[in-house]
Amino acid sequence: PWVNLGYHELQFILAEAAYRGWIAGNVESFYNEAIRSSCRFYNIPESSINTFLAGNVKYDDSEALRQINTQRWVAYFMN
Repeated sequence: PWVNLGYHELQFILAEAAYRGWIAGNVESFYNEAIRSSCRFYNIPESSINTFLAGNVKYDDSEALRQINTQRWVAYFMN
């Protein structure tokens, strides 16, 4: 399966927009929801998603833009 613009992409866009101050909202919430949505698309179990979010991709405000763009790329790799 593939998508042109899915829910997870929207969440990454919102995360970046909130980070840049273009919209109001919680960057970390958008970022985490984007990753959750992407993982769900590939049928990854919720427990594995929680472990993943608590590990290497845990949100860090000082690295936010890099993290958002890296995870956006990961979500679309081979898609």
